[in-house]
Amino acid sequence: RLQGRLSDVEEERKYLMEENGRLRGELVQQQSQRVCTPDQMEKCLMRIEELEERNARLEEDLRSETRRKASMSEHMSLLKRDLEQSCEEKSALVESLHNVHTQL
Repeated sequence: RLQGRLSDVEEERKYLMEENGRLRGELVQQQSQRVCTPDQMEKCLMRIEELEERNARLEEDLRSETRRKASMSEHMSLLKRDLEQSCEEKSALVESLHNVHTQL
């Protein structure tokens, strides 16, 4: 009789272990297929929209900065050219002054 009871307990234990495994599998599957509520979905969509708007603003800022940098680079080139011309004029004037001084 005791042996029969042990068999029953063993069968029950085996069944409970299988059921536990099945339920764990279902839980994992449900967690991986978690469905958003309409409210959660709306929040996600709003956040995506906010991020897209922010991204668009950042892209425009980047384009603006690129244009500003190009303009600044062009301005620096003009200043450099003006400086080189001024240096050439100064050298010519110094040489001319030196020639006048040596003639006196």
